[in-house]
Amino acid sequence: MERLVELGPEDAGEEVLTLQRAAYVTEGQAYDDVHLPPLRQTLTDLRAELADPQVVAVGWRNDDGRLLAAIRARNTSGTAVWRSADSRSSRTGKARGSDPNC
Repeated sequence: MERLVELGPEDAGEEVLTLQRAAYVTEGQAYDDVHLPPLRQTLTDLRAELADPQVVAVGWRNDDGRLLAAIRARNTSGTAVWRSADSRSSRTGKARGSDPNC
């Protein structure tokens, strides 16, 4: 069963950054722009972002613990500002919201 988990700086490298780059590389290719911010973010920057108490980061893990999707938002003056939404390409069309029986 997939489960929702909170993400922190320890998840940054192998997990969140890899997922983020994989999710945005197609967009970068489509716009012929490899300089999109999600593609340029460094591991150091991502760890700092995930450690920021104003950032909420959650992800979906499968039974094996593999991160399938992640979202991040920053609290800015009481308003959540969407930062990133990433998912594995193998999950395209399989989001909970895409299932009318969900």
